[in-house]
Amino acid sequence: MKNLKIITTLIPLGLLLFVLTNCGRNYSRTIDRAYGLVDTDPDSALALLSGISNERLGHETARYALVYTIAQDKSGWDVDDDSLLHVAYAYYGDKPDDSLYAKCQYYMGKYYMLNDSSEKAIDCFQKSIKAAQTCGDLYTQCLGLEKLSKIKVNSEPLKAIAYAKEADRTYASIRNRKMSNSIYYKMNVSLTYMFADSLEAARKCGNEALAMAVTSGDSNAISNTCQNLSVILRKEDNYQGALENAIKACEFNSYVDNSKTLNLAWAYLNTGSIDQCKRVLKRIGTNDPAERYLIYSSFGFRFQAV
Repeated sequence: MKNLKIITTLIPLGLLLFVLTNCGRNYSRTIDRAYGLVDTDPDSALALLSGISNERLGHETARYALVYTIAQDKSGWDVDDDSLLHVAYAYYGDKPDDSLYAKCQYYMGKYYMLNDSSEKAIDCFQKSIKAAQTCGDLYTQCLGLEKLSKIKVNSEPLKAIAYAKEADRTYASIRNRKMSNSIYYKMNVSLTYMFADSLEAARKCGNEALAMAVTSGDSNAISNTCQNLSVILRKEDNYQGALENAIKACEFNSYVDNSKTLNLAWAYLNTGSIDQCKRVLKRIGTNDPAERYLIYSSFGFRFQAV
């Protein structure tokens, strides 16, 4: 009877341990699956992670927090809330040898960048780049370099160019790289040259980016590269060339973009086409009277006349 009592006590305990072990494994597998989806299907990754609790300890909690943050970022959400990200940062912050350290530093840097903490952002990006180089994570290395170029573009334009060019070169070395990203990195080099007033170099890189966009057949990429070239050509006082590219930027864009519409209006104004400029301004997609007034008054027109 005593042995039977022990057995009946141990069976439920064994079942509980079995369930807990399997729950832990399923939790880890779900994070693994979500991490595998963040680049190709981030919305599905978010759905998977939203279906499980994040109330775990140590490594798995940190992994959950970081993968959730990456999925949000890839889905187009700005990483402007560090409540979840900080959980990952607190865990990975002193583990530079961990495979996820570089990514954690990158996303923390992006958070600081979005919240105007440039010095903290720079520190995180530099740590991310160094760790990414060590573990061969070229994608994260490129992202960190690109963000550093954006931070430095106004204060230290030559450093910004160096970072942008290194990001472009590094990404070009990746075998299975995406053309859309290659176009973006090339265009970023063009923009850093433009901010440094190296307009000839900016135009050359801009044309290279446009050629890549045309080859890819991506209409939005063509639109963005034409917009970039339009701004560069306007700075070179080539107003006709700026207009031609501004027209293409709007024609190839698959959605309404007020910045491109405004650029087209400026292009028409610079070539003396006042009536076309006014017609384009009417297409601006805002119903805010104050915003519309600021737009129109910046062109020197009377609000009622447009």
